[in-house]
Amino acid sequence: MYKDEGPSVSFVCVHSVEWNFKGFATCIVYSSSVLVLSTYSTCILVINHTKKNTIQTITPTTIGGPTPPGDHLWLCNVHKSRVNFEDYDKVTVGVDFGLEIVVKKTGVCLAYDRVVEGKMMDNYASTSSSEDATHVVSDDEDVTKDHVGMVPTRDIRDDKFKHPSMSR
Repeated sequence: MYKDEGPSVSFVCVHSVEWNFKGFATCIVYSSSVLVLSTYSTCILVINHTKKNTIQTITPTTIGGPTPPGDHLWLCNVHKSRVNFEDYDKVTVGVDFGLEIVVKKTGVCLAYDRVVEGKMMDNYASTSSSEDATHVVSDDEDVTKDHVGMVPTRDIRDDKFKHPSMSR
């Protein structure tokens, strides 16, 4: 999991030999100071700095409705066919929800799978040191807590930050 304050996060994409890269999940904490009544336009920009600043724009469908003022959580999965990440690519993922919405935090979690004894296994790469790492988002404090205090651009192959499930 890579996360940062604001509307973007940068990281180095590291693939595991044992796992197949499937895409990534994006988690956004956003806020509005006014009641947003319309469907907001969502845009995810993926910049691959390793590949001559290749920019890909992803515009997922959003279902609108009244969005009251305050902090909210938005999640989106992006399939690998939409991005072309290779090992050690330097990537920035940014989001834009339009003028009425402020993006406070952005997180990206790379997703992998593999077949083990005939069964498909899924895994989201994490830098947490514990399987029971707690991620809390509070409307009052707008904080995310983790046992490690992660920062962007960590290598998931580094044993110090490897999720226990990645060693299986």
